[in-house]
Amino acid sequence: MADWNRRDLDAILGHYTEDIRFHSPFARALIGDGLVVGRAALRAYWTEGLKRRPALRLELIDLFIGDSALALHFRDETGRRTVETMIFDAQGKVMLSTGCYRS
Repeated sequence: MADWNRRDLDAILGHYTEDIRFHSPFARALIGDGLVVGRAALRAYWTEGLKRRPALRLELIDLFIGDSALALHFRDETGRRTVETMIFDAQGKVMLSTGCYRS
């Protein structure tokens, strides 16, 4: 969350594997597919997303811990709530992530 609120894309991407699989309905709207594959593609997607949302600010509501997994419940600057679930590899990097948003 702190990396996002600083808009530090390099720090954010450092949490993900090179072959990350990231699912989001916003990706579908922005790039035509709800699945972003690979750190380079994720960088391109989030670079454009950050340009479109200059006031982006995330606030953690709750955190759920699983087996090699986390689910973050947070809200953004508009008040929209999100749950993002992340699956980690053996090195502690996110290899799969999916965001679910309240409509």
